[in-house]
Amino acid sequence: MGRVEIEYRTQERAPGRPWVEEDGAGGCVLTFPLSSAWGVVISMAVAFAVGTFYVIVAVYVYRKLAALGAAPISWGVWAGLAGAVAFWLGCGGWSLWRYRRYGHVPRCVMVDAGAGVIRRRGERSGRWREWRLVDVESVDVRPERGVVLGAGAVVVTARVRGRWVPLAWRFKGADADAAERFVRCLRAVCGERGSARVVANANEPGVG
Repeated sequence: MGRVEIEYRTQERAPGRPWVEEDGAGGCVLTFPLSSAWGVVISMAVAFAVGTFYVIVAVYVYRKLAALGAAPISWGVWAGLAGAVAFWLGCGGWSLWRYRRYGHVPRCVMVDAGAGVIRRRGERSGRWREWRLVDVESVDVRPERGVVLGAGAVVVTARVRGRWVPLAWRFKGADADAAERFVRCLRAVCGERGSARVVANANEPGVG
């Protein structure tokens, strides 16, 4: 399938809404706004809190046994506590490092006509994954109703040969213009490479 992973460092900032920028060579770049950082902050706080809890337990048990003059706990128990502390504090430290380095990096999709690939990078991530455009079998658009107040949305999916789950991007109703520009770009580039079913469907919600 020709997928590779690329280490990527960036100083770019996320836009306030989905934004499509053409690269002048037939391709385009789709950039999404960042979601709330509360989920990342809470996960870091939980990891540090659990690690600190294990430290407190270890200190408490050690002092209690010393005060009572009881037999020492086996090294296996201490090793287990040390391992738990190292694991949880390590998770918290890794999450903090990752957030400080990539916390500003938005989710991004790049249609590279020159290289003949479509690249995708996750939110707050430094890695790209890519697929060949000739392996894109279809580009479809479907409307979607939101749970809250029935707010409308548009979902763009691209089925790639050899991949079980299609690539998918969701746009709010107010961002339908960005979805339209992205679909038009992707279909045009895929169509030039003979991909199947990249023409617009008659029932699509305003995306040609």
